[in-house]
Amino acid sequence: MRIDALAVDYAARIEAYENSLDDLSDMTAFLRAVRQLAGLTLDAA
Repeated sequence: MRIDALAVDYAARIEAYENSLDDLSDMTAFLRAVRQLAGLTLDAA
């Protein structure tokens, strides 16, 4: 992936994170938002 595409992707992640700040009522919600911001997908298997 090119750097400009990565920048666009990360900007979208940051915007989504900023829009969800009011909904982060506990640590679980915060950690979920941080994983999404970082682009991490945890394998439950």
